[in-house]
Amino acid sequence: MIKFFPLPFFMVIFFLSACTPNETAVKTKAKISAEEAKKLAETFVKEQAYTNRKTNLSFKDFKLEENEFASDKDGILKIRQNTLFDSAYGARMYLHQTRWAVGFEYTDDIPNICRWVSMDTLGNDIKMEPTDTNLEWFDMAKNN
Repeated sequence: MIKFFPLPFFMVIFFLSACTPNETAVKTKAKISAEEAKKLAETFVKEQAYTNRKTNLSFKDFKLEENEFASDKDGILKIRQNTLFDSAYGARMYLHQTRWAVGFEYTDDIPNICRWVSMDTLGNDIKMEPTDTNLEWFDMAKNN
């Protein structure tokens, strides 16, 4: 015959509390607004040396673009420095509303073309996209 040994009361309570979901872990961060996306992208563009401002980033802190290769920080700075204005032109969502795109005009007079920074809807995974886009794409978002 198999004997059943009852568990002490405190062990049952411990087991039940361990199985209860942690309420703080269940909460999710809210999506950021277009203004928040623009501010994050403006900070990124300044820190990553695309503007005329000095940057104090070390080589390991630079985020290389998809087709960008360099063995030293000076090479990256020469290519990037003062290529974009430091204020965002516009922001819009794309990819079925899963990512933000934030456009920046070139400092050279290149009509209707811009570079753009992308990030997820929470403001993470920020990167400079390797392609240009048309400024009208951002204007369409302003009119909607």
